[in-house]
Amino acid sequence: MNVAMSLKTVVIWNQYSSTYLKSHIFKAFIRPILMYGIETTNLTKSEINDLRITEGIIIKRMIRVSNRCSTRNLFLDLNITPTKTFIENSKTEFLTRLIDKKLTNEIIEEMIEVNGIKDMWNSISHILDESEINNTQNIKLIC
Repeated sequence: MNVAMSLKTVVIWNQYSSTYLKSHIFKAFIRPILMYGIETTNLTKSEINDLRITEGIIIKRMIRVSNRCSTRNLFLDLNITPTKTFIENSKTEFLTRLIDKKLTNEIIEEMIEVNGIKDMWNSISHILDESEINNTQNIKLIC
């Protein structure tokens, strides 16, 4: 919220600011702070739902819309990726970055041999089909 107060003092954020600008500020500053490190954690459905609710409350307060407004429709109108999709995309991008590095590629190959990749990446398990995963190249193609 300190960022919001700073933006008010430089007259970027006031009652006349466009919703496009406010949604861009949300996507560029607020969401990355909320989702920092999310790709390395396994979240339950209730935790993902809590994040979705928090994001909805923040964006509704930013653009001064009633809390009764549907978060899903608001995100669609403002061209904001839904929370669950954003988390899945972050995790798949993180996994592909890990596969691109030599050392982490070897570690992931070993994990696949020992206990399968789904143990570590259960939140994107619907993307990763265990039958197709026998090496990191297949994972990279899937992601």
